[in-house]
Amino acid sequence: MKQIIVFTLLPLIALLLMGNSARTSPIYPYDVYGGSILFKNTSSYNQYWEIELPENLQGGFRFEQICLEVNDIIKIDHLFHVHWDDASKFDKNIINPNIHFETISVYDMDTGILINEFTSGNNIFKLISGTIENGALWEINIAD
Repeated sequence: MKQIIVFTLLPLIALLLMGNSARTSPIYPYDVYGGSILFKNTSSYNQYWEIELPENLQGGFRFEQICLEVNDIIKIDHLFHVHWDDASKFDKNIINPNIHFETISVYDMDTGILINEFTSGNNIFKLISGTIENGALWEINIAD
């Protein structure tokens, strides 16, 4: 009799666990800010970028080096996952890539010569679409 009860309850418990709404539709306890950046090279030379990121990196762009050959376009996400508990303390100004980076040095990849250098605050990233807080598409193009 005990075996019949156990084998009857096991499938019922399994069905209850599988139908649990928390298991099938999770709620993420954070908001996502930012968007994507298009890195373009319309110059006549190959480019090597060295990027100095802030020490207290809270998200966003995480690469310290990029190589762009002539006519390359690279799309990289620039996202910030901010937990709901930290939303009031989050500085939304750092979403702007013109402020997010410390220094960007652009070199000619073939010769190693420094072509240009940008510091935080230079408006080299242009907002193409979306808003600065959500769904933004930024563009940077180092041309001749």
